[in-house]
Amino acid sequence: KGSQFISLYQLMKQNGDHLPAEAVSLMKNVSNKVKEEIIDHFGVKKIMPTTPRFISRMDEAAPKTMHDEYWHEHVDADQYPGFEYTALIYLNDQGKDYTGGEFSFVDPNPTGGEDKVTTLSPKCGKLVFFTSGAENVHHVHKVDSGTRYAFTIAFTCDKSKELTGEWGQ
Repeated sequence: KGSQFISLYQLMKQNGDHLPAEAVSLMKNVSNKVKEEIIDHFGVKKIMPTTPRFISRMDEAAPKTMHDEYWHEHVDADQYPGFEYTALIYLNDQGKDYTGGEFSFVDPNPTGGEDKVTTLSPKCGKLVFFTSGAENVHHVHKVDSGTRYAFTIAFTCDKSKELTGEWGQ
């Protein structure tokens, strides 16, 4: 589960490297603004950043592992046990920089009829956030052409899963 991701944080820490101060400041500012939006929207008292944080790059290339098959419905908390709130910031535009790549929430119909599907078109700078549990089954549609980029930031209420240090709060 997620073992194919390269943790830049862990790699840099292991090598004694650091991000430039401006990059750390930008990342923390963005993360804190997203955190405040989530706190305001959901009325939670305190959430903390958790890992992994990542920039996803999706294109029409064939998947190398099952984790590259992003178009399957999934629940973030099942893949990443620390995730309680997931936030996505889109870094480029669907329809301009790539085709396909829409994001859909799937609400199963309890009577067995057709599921309710809500589909979002990514736009550069758009923030989407949601609780990471089974109430938010979702998937990304296959990218047909071009490359789709999104920054994923996750938050937890569990102190033991908090991201601390240079990349944390």
